[in-house]
Amino acid sequence: MSGDATSMSTRLPLLPVGADGLLATGFKIPKGTQLVSTMLVNNEIGVIQPISELAEAAHQAGALFLCDAVQGFGRMEIPDGPDLIAISAHKIHGPKGIGALWVRNGIQLEPLLYGGGQEGGLRSGTLSPALCAGFGVAAKVAQQRLEADAIHVQQLWNVAISMLPNAVPFACDAMNALTTSVNFGQSLRIAQAMLPPALTAASG
Repeated sequence: MSGDATSMSTRLPLLPVGADGLLATGFKIPKGTQLVSTMLVNNEIGVIQPISELAEAAHQAGALFLCDAVQGFGRMEIPDGPDLIAISAHKIHGPKGIGALWVRNGIQLEPLLYGGGQEGGLRSGTLSPALCAGFGVAAKVAQQRLEADAIHVQQLWNVAISMLPNAVPFACDAMNALTTSVNFGQSLRIAQAMLPPALTAASG
């Protein structure tokens, strides 16, 4: 899909994905593209995009590359290559209402807000010290627990699948997913009724 998404008539073409949720092979970044943006980890099915490869393709097309690492931050290492990386505190058990944008040295961005020149001139306005401190502590704990949490999540997944013999994992390569989803082939109400007492379900 593409179209005039803003009053400045900026075109936003969407790159196609396959049935596994990965960007389709052989995709072409349109000529004249200035920014390519994609998620590191999909929040619904857990598929991990090849960020370094996508960043290289964006650079070859003369575009900057923004990695939305919100879902993957604190759960996996962020690959090399992006020019900008966005993260959020609430996904790592930190406070809601604060995030961060890493900007590669040498990248010049136009400020969204003007005023006091905070945040290196990119976003004027006074931030909450409590939110900043909470984000910092959450990030530190997430880094410390990165490996242990990954093992724990894998164990939970193995238990869930063993208790759901009729569930069909989403059609993505388990080696290329941080988390994944299952398909009951039923409505959420029926799926919940099928679950053992130790498990629960959500539609998204």
